[in-house]
Amino acid sequence: MDTLPCGKAETRVPWAGSCPPSSTQGCDQGPISRPPHPAYGLVMTDRLFVAVVDDDPSIRKALERLLRTVQMEVKSFASGESFLLSLQQREPDCLVLDIRMPGMMGPDLRDRLVALKRRIPIVFITAHAEGGAAERGTSGESVDTLRKPFGDEALLEAIGRSIRRPNVE
Repeated sequence: MDTLPCGKAETRVPWAGSCPPSSTQGCDQGPISRPPHPAYGLVMTDRLFVAVVDDDPSIRKALERLLRTVQMEVKSFASGESFLLSLQQREPDCLVLDIRMPGMMGPDLRDRLVALKRRIPIVFITAHAEGGAAERGTSGESVDTLRKPFGDEALLEAIGRSIRRPNVE
């Protein structure tokens, strides 16, 4: 449990950047400043940009909410094709990518990114216990493959590992 600048206890996520929404009354000192959390290796004042690609709107909404709660910028996409179009505007620090989707599947999007020489760390997520696609999902730029339903901490830890991972040529 951590203490916020206002003296209130923070229990939700070990590296959230400011007072949780439920404790904003009397907490006006802004973001917390402290060294990187050892489990995630990220400084709390870092504002990471994470893209989420999943065909399920409820998953996209839940992940957007979680990532915003921990002070990350997030943009979600219903397909790999729509994500590729967005790369002209901004490249994310990490991509949370569903493996099995209609149209371009997650591993196909990863292969396309490699072909475009875009080195975006990927955390694959899946609701299926598939063999070949899941195995392909753990190579290349990916760091983890999480099986739905997964916990908030598991996803946040996977994102932290992906950001720390050095690019291998």
